[in-house]
Amino acid sequence: MDASIDAAVGCPTGQVECSGECVDVGSDPDHCGACGTSCGAGEVCSEGSCGLSCGGATPTLCGDRCVDTTSDRNHCGA
Repeated sequence: MDASIDAAVGCPTGQVECSGECVDVGSDPDHCGACGTSCGAGEVCSEGSCGLSCGGATPTLCGDRCVDTTSDRNHCGA
């Protein structure tokens, strides 16, 4: 999604607007990789892909999301 469009709706850097809500498509299981792409039961969203475990830059599972605990204020860290 075009960053200028995201800025127009007021989403923070790194998030996009999906149905009127700002989300991180890299870790949101309801919008994994793109708006409206949901992960299945028991799956998590890590780096924009659904899977059974976290990996890469977001290795920590917090609830149903993979996050970087060194910088994510909403999920376990910073």
